[in-house]
Amino acid sequence: MTGLGQSILEEGIECGIERGIERGRVQGIEHGMNMILQMNQRLLQEKRYADLERATNDKEYREHLLRELIQEP
Repeated sequence: MTGLGQSILEEGIECGIERGIERGRVQGIEHGMNMILQMNQRLLQEKRYADLERATNDKEYREHLLRELIQEP
């Protein structure tokens, strides 16, 4: 492969990696938001208003509730 061909190949690979990383970031954010939404819906359905309020300010408690309420496949 020529130097130019190698350069084009490397640029293409780098661009593909960047696009993959961005797509993964977007999907991760979307997944996290969906988990929080599901948790909030469950807490509201179960009238656990104090838990919902605490979860908005306490990261560790929010993570506890996510493990308790949201079953990952």
